[in-house]
Amino acid sequence: MFLCHRCQEQFLALFEKTKIDGVTIRAIYDYNEFMQSNIYKLKGCGDIELAPCFLNYHLPWIKLHYRNYYVVPVPSHASRDDQRGFNQVEEIFRCSKIPIIKALFKTSDRKQSDLSEEERKKVSETIRWNEAVDITDKKILLVDDVMTTGYTIRACIKIIKAHLPKSLEVLVVSRVADKG
Repeated sequence: MFLCHRCQEQFLALFEKTKIDGVTIRAIYDYNEFMQSNIYKLKGCGDIELAPCFLNYHLPWIKLHYRNYYVVPVPSHASRDDQRGFNQVEEIFRCSKIPIIKALFKTSDRKQSDLSEEERKKVSETIRWNEAVDITDKKILLVDDVMTTGYTIRACIKIIKAHLPKSLEVLVVSRVADKG
């Protein structure tokens, strides 16, 4: 996908690296107004054409760094994917050509953005493992579009670790800055 120079400049790379429960997490962008608007256009308005734009500039690095990995998207509820016609996280990472494994699913249609921090802590109660999937000794890249509190990522990490991957890393498109 081609982006004009003006548009590409607005995708301000952050590539922040942190850890949660011993797992490396990389955030490509800060969740600023530009990112919020474009993720909403993709996710809320169904503008699927935007999906490859989020990784466009960083695709060579992603393909090289995560060669021989399998992408496991953080799940959204199936009803949201059906309503939208696609899963936005899968669509964003599809352009990487890294194989996607649907290892996780959500049992409840609760939007994280609608929940208080206390309610977000309970997200692990709504994420389950797809028993038809075996990731033993595979390199896993857990991916998501936005990381806010990290509770969803933490819940997914715990579930994935229980299924004995060879290695596990996390890549999020954007992360919300700490408020403190």
